[in-house]
Amino acid sequence: NGPYKIKKYEDRQYIILERNEDYFGDLPENRKEIYVKMVPDKESQTEMVLALDSDIANISLEELSKFENKKEFNITKYEGRDYEMVIFNYDNEFLNNVNFRKAIISSIDREKLLNEAYVDNADLSNFPLNTKNKYYNNDIKNISYDKEKALNYLASGLKSVSKSQEEKQSEDSQGSSENVEGIIEDNLSGSSTEGELSKQEIKQILNNIELSIIVSSDNGERVKVAHTISQDLSSIGVKSSVKELNNEDLKKALDSKDYDLAVVGYSLSSVPDARGILEACGIKDKKLSTYIESLGKSTSESETKKIYNQIQKYVVEKASFISLGILDDFIVSNKRVKGTINPNEFDIYKGISNLQMSK
Repeated sequence: NGPYKIKKYEDRQYIILERNEDYFGDLPENRKEIYVKMVPDKESQTEMVLALDSDIANISLEELSKFENKKEFNITKYEGRDYEMVIFNYDNEFLNNVNFRKAIISSIDREKLLNEAYVDNADLSNFPLNTKNKYYNNDIKNISYDKEKALNYLASGLKSVSKSQEEKQSEDSQGSSENVEGIIEDNLSGSSTEGELSKQEIKQILNNIELSIIVSSDNGERVKVAHTISQDLSSIGVKSSVKELNNEDLKKALDSKDYDLAVVGYSLSSVPDARGILEACGIKDKKLSTYIESLGKSTSESETKKIYNQIQKYVVEKASFISLGILDDFIVSNKRVKGTINPNEFDIYKGISNLQMSK
């Protein structure tokens, strides 16, 4: 029932697609056959296009530089499936505090970060769904970049955590007349932290915090993201260090929770489903878990959309993770191919029937 049908298939070598004369839709009468060459890997596919042995192929951001500024090729950009984000380790008592997480998020200029790290080849996204997807809600805005608010969130988060520490330490030292090490007191008055924390108290607490940011050393763009985030955190007084790990060590660190922030990427499902990515974030939140479970039980598009709206709003309110964006993908075609295609994340060769070969 498609515009093409298989004319010839040679196992693991090639497929020839010919026009389906019984196709119900309106398509150009002069559409051509499509010869699909099977190659062992992505690198081989790219080399064939560069050598002009293939007329059209899908490439990623990493391969883009090979085709830029070359007159033989046309490049069509579209929003792909590679989703970039930063996850928190909720085992860290500070990162388990919503205001501390909000302080981190609002200290980061995500648009500037994407432009610098991915050279304008990424689309800002607030949730692990394609931004053109029917379930993605563009009206739900993420926490904005605002250094003043970041400092306010930070003070609030530190106050909450230090108060919790005091209560725990007080319970652990019942009946003891000794001072409990680590209780935050005002250096000038000796009063406890019933009110707002003083600047000196905030400085004291921050002196004992250094966040560990892990990232794959094999991904140059994510390494830039990690170092930029570290600089942004420094601007609000939060110390951090970046650990560039090989993929094996990165997986071990993620599995053992040996990190505070992790710059990671996931591939979005071809069928809209954010559950896998949300579960991979390790977020400790019963309400979010209930939402995720509800998605699996949804029986209608309207119900699914409603649940996704609730989840998107909730993860922003709770600063559950740092959503960066979705990387662009690219269709590269030889300029002897004329016409326009309209690729998307679900159908990368959409409109290929419109293409013609110049003589």
